[in-house]
Amino acid sequence: GAYLYDDEDGLRIVRCGSAAVGLRKRHNEHKTASKQKSEVALWSNFYSSYPDLLANGGKKGKIGNFDQVKQITGVRYKKEHIQLVVNMFQWEEKIVTYLNAKNTAGAETLVAKQHRM
Repeated sequence: GAYLYDDEDGLRIVRCGSAAVGLRKRHNEHKTASKQKSEVALWSNFYSSYPDLLANGGKKGKIGNFDQVKQITGVRYKKEHIQLVVNMFQWEEKIVTYLNAKNTAGAETLVAKQHRM
């Protein structure tokens, strides 16, 4: 699926992304990363702008806190419908050739690779 994060207190849409692992799981990954316990999360503009309130000593980040952003579903579908989603797009031959040659962790088939795009 695809999702957006909406800052309900101000800026509106502040992040978008895809969730091959599922929308709920991806949100939980963002929630954990907002605690900024990894090197990657510390350097992330999103997590430094919206850190977890408790993990940040009760202080706002650059803009606010993770609790003020809300995940909004952009596109959601069942895994068994991946082929239908892939078929919604027109795939240029050079992209198909590139994807067929590419090694993508967790995506061995062309349809799985197209889904990841």
